Amino acid sequence: MSEMKLAVGTYTMCAGHVPDARGKGVEILSFDEVTGSFSELYTMGEMKNPTYLSWNGNTSSLYAIEEDPENVGMIRQFIREKDGSFGKGISLRGQCGALCHISVNHSGDSLYASSYQNGSICGFHLNRDSEPEEWGRISYEGKGPDPLRQEAPHAHQILLDPEETRAYICDLGTDRVHIHSLERGLKGEDGCLELPAGYGPRHMVFDPSGAYAFILCELKAQLILARRNRKDGTLKIVEDIALPAESFSGTPAPAAIKMHPSGHTLALSNRFIDRIEVYGLVREEDRLTLQWIDGFSSEGKTPRDITFSPSGDWLFIANQDSHNIAAKRFDGKTGIPESSRPVSYETGSPVCIVPLL
Repeated sequence: MSEMKLAVGTYTMCAGHVPDARGKGVEILSFDEVTGSFSELYTMGEMKNPTYLSWNGNTSSLYAIEEDPENVGMIRQFIREKDGSFGKGISLRGQCGALCHISVNHSGDSLYASSYQNGSICGFHLNRDSEPEEWGRISYEGKGPDPLRQEAPHAHQILLDPEETRAYICDLGTDRVHIHSLERGLKGEDGCLELPAGYGPRHMVFDPSGAYAFILCELKAQLILARRNRKDGTLKIVEDIALPAESFSGTPAPAAIKMHPSGHTLALSNRFIDRIEVYGLVREEDRLTLQWIDGFSSEGKTPRDITFSPSGDWLFIANQDSHNIAAKRFDGKTGIPESSRPVSYETGSPVCIVPLL
């Protein structure tokens, strides 16, 4: 089939970093991979600021963070029905405070969330036959050199390793990547990677083998390549790459990083200079390096989340402040972007895009 469905998270309320919020909720779109055309199916408008989404195909569940100052820490679970529609959402709330990122394990029985606001993480048991239950929580301590953005811990992302044995937390506030064993239920820390002061790690991804991690930093536009010990989960920096930004006006502020389905390339978004950068994974014997391949306009303003189609033929770009989603063609086998100009779809304040498989 050439048609796929996408869920889009949006800002529905204005804030300091979102001066012109026009979102209506979680949008469900259809995208034709042959023609490159979007069409709107429907909008789930009962949420305020559904800014981060996670999909679990095994349980047909879509999870959404509600970034609502009057409803702090709320997560909604929507189960897809047989006709393809989503039923009324189930609410779950932890004690982490305002959330910014969630990860759901492959089986769909555990959800992990991180809070930028108070620098903590929490875990939930998920069961279709009963209410979700919070089963673990950890708060971090410390600060970094930036008095405005690093006055305290800010857990920006919680990511599970490919084996789903450990959780990795990008703490923008303390320049650390924390590592926790999931077998012990978020009780104690198995170690952490210390990044250079002031880098502000935001998001990370693993290569398909799980032997390497790629850490995108926000406060300083750097991309960290780290080797991962799969026995104990520890990380070691092997390459520190400055993102190309010198020839562009504005302040770089990297946002999202995603691995191409082929495992040959990765892409990242860079806000305020409105760029997408693509790097190739170069493997030489027992080592891996990164090589810049291409960079291109996001075809909008303030690119936030990006995501590849499962086929690898398209990269979707959520441009928050120009109110559009751009779709750029890629070679599905090599992971290299094609020269054709992206197609664009207008929608209010998109910040997260998730394929519904």
